[in-house]
Amino acid sequence: MPKRREAPAAPTLASLWMPPAELPIEDGAGRPVACVATTYTFHATLLETDLLPRFLGLRFDPAERERAFVVEREEALSEVRVSVLVDKAHVDRQQTTLRWDQLPVRVPGGLQHAKVSLLLWERCLRLIVASANLTYPGYRRNREMAAALDFFDGRESVPRDVARDAIRFLRELEPWVGGVREARQRWLDTLSDAEARLASWKRAPAAFGPREMPQVRFVGGRPGGHGRRLRSPIEAVGKIWGTQRPADRLVVMTPFVGDGNLVPLVQRLGALFYNQPARAQLVVPEGPSQDKKHRVAGLPRRLHDAWIEEFSDPEVHLVPRTREGERIDRALHAKGLMLVREAAGQRAGLSLLLCGSSNFSSHGMGLGVANVEANLCFLDRPGKSGQNLESRLPVDWEADLEPRAIWPDSVEPSEDDEPKDADALPASLEGASYDERSGVVCLRFRNGTRSEAETWRLSLLGGSASAGLARAAEPGRNSAPGELRFQLTDEQRSGPVTVLRIAWPDAGGLREGVLPLQVASRDDLLPVEELRNLSIDVIIACLLSGRDPADLVGPGPPWIRTKRGPGKPDDLTADPSQYTLYRVRRQARALTAMGKRICDAPRTREALHYRLLLDPLGPVSLAKALVAPLLKGQALSPASNPVAVRPADSQPVVFMLAEVALVLGHVARRVKKATVGANGALLEPFREAAVQVLGLAEPYRGGVAANLGGYLREVEAEIRPWLGGEALLAD
Repeated sequence: MPKRREAPAAPTLASLWMPPAELPIEDGAGRPVACVATTYTFHATLLETDLLPRFLGLRFDPAERERAFVVEREEALSEVRVSVLVDKAHVDRQQTTLRWDQLPVRVPGGLQHAKVSLLLWERCLRLIVASANLTYPGYRRNREMAAALDFFDGRESVPRDVARDAIRFLRELEPWVGGVREARQRWLDTLSDAEARLASWKRAPAAFGPREMPQVRFVGGRPGGHGRRLRSPIEAVGKIWGTQRPADRLVVMTPFVGDGNLVPLVQRLGALFYNQPARAQLVVPEGPSQDKKHRVAGLPRRLHDAWIEEFSDPEVHLVPRTREGERIDRALHAKGLMLVREAAGQRAGLSLLLCGSSNFSSHGMGLGVANVEANLCFLDRPGKSGQNLESRLPVDWEADLEPRAIWPDSVEPSEDDEPKDADALPASLEGASYDERSGVVCLRFRNGTRSEAETWRLSLLGGSASAGLARAAEPGRNSAPGELRFQLTDEQRSGPVTVLRIAWPDAGGLREGVLPLQVASRDDLLPVEELRNLSIDVIIACLLSGRDPADLVGPGPPWIRTKRGPGKPDDLTADPSQYTLYRVRRQARALTAMGKRICDAPRTREALHYRLLLDPLGPVSLAKALVAPLLKGQALSPASNPVAVRPADSQPVVFMLAEVALVLGHVARRVKKATVGANGALLEPFREAAVQVLGLAEPYRGGVAANLGGYLREVEAEIRPWLGGEALLAD
């Protein structure tokens, strides 16, 4: 039996990817629609086997029924948009499917260091801002911080302005995001969809009131350029806190400080205060020590020296890798900046906590230079009535305090923090797409310049064969001048094709880079192997079972075997499957199940496009399977020659094709009536599917009875108004 994923008793970072269990709105969060995530380092396997299954609500476990899990995941991903923005140096070659997009980000003078996840369901948007990368250490081992904010159509929702600011921040990354334009458009479409849903949730508050507590704001960081000024997290904190507001306590928590001069950064921090804070605290990771008598800081001495130059000697808290009762090393990777003003007399207290991806470094805080960073800034009144922001930090304030900490001259940064040198791909290269159906990889170039690529060497990463790629024959005159195509061999197509290695000559020798592939269209993807070329009997059996395709994956197809009585000889057992009336009745029941399957899809163009045009159990696949026995090896197209087909064989097929089209029309009408603000984009897949289904009947119209041909015309006339009003059959 498949496992149902339930939220664990103790929340984990991965559990934040599950839909909210309880929302104060009718019908809850709904079905998944889209996801956008950003990360610095990246483990694609974590995303594919742990995070996305939670977001999509999958039931199967990859460790127990791997093929069923893969089928379920691929089916679910076919109906949603998923985009992951990764720093260019950390593209992961372990991606196994192109049903989600891995987009490299090249930040001038900095890194894509933000850790933001936007999870969109039909009636809920969740914003996760964290210090954790999408990696196994980040989600399963390190000491991290994360906050999840839910937005929905209710008064209890977080004010929408916070989500709008995060979406606007992600949209500002567009000039630096690589990949083919169709994949980048899918990412932008997700942001637009999220904005549109936020705008429609009128009962959600628009913004926090000026004196409302607690409150939260999104604080991003990025370099300048493209007509925009540098965005600095530390400057944003100064504006939120206020330059004339004293602070009694300052806490800086950071696992990394970079390699630049820290004095200007500490001085800028000091300028945030109206006067000297009474108490300053540094929270840093504990480093390795050669004896048990002395505890060593995991950051270089220059942080401590810069701090003393601006402030008094700070309280130093060393967070150990292992606490009592822990079995594994848990390195400090959380980042935070906290300011506290204690209440005094008539003066109200105030606390501020900035947490997210920004290390206490020049790039992290945006002092002159900047990474792409994402943080949340919480404000609250300290005390009994307010939340204790201090408790959110992964610190034991008493046990971790070390007055005699030793500061080394230098330290080795962790893998998650150390900038990785990677050869930037040639600037002329826009991206690369892959068509699974034709086996063609297409490199795309900006401004049509591709001459330099004639000397490049390409090989696959992620497939079972890593041999170099051979140039494909140039297509016809309609091919774009800025494209270079490569034809994969059958051996190279035997495994997942997701990432390319590109080697090109340079003045200093041969350079190499890694380029993730995307698909130009979802139609370029093949169904999983178990669901390809299904016969009409198998499709109908699957639909009648009322189960998802993943439930039917296993050794052999027992769900379509003929049921015979025990001990009865085959020649004495009646088999009604050869009777036309029985088959038509069975197919009619299957059409009802197919219509329900379409109605159950999320009301998005992606989901309906898949269910109608690409789903192995959908109307187009069913129609092609109906016609397949008539073709007898001919190519499947309306131009196929039907002369050799007997009317006795073609008439039941034409009738069923008409019924499939009729179901399409009725479901389209239901979708149009039930969807508020339904537009032509939702009905386009219905019309396209109806044209394909009726087109398959076109070659056989002349050979069927007159009344059947008339019925086909009546069906077309009945469904035409629901699908746009234009003719669906040729004259």
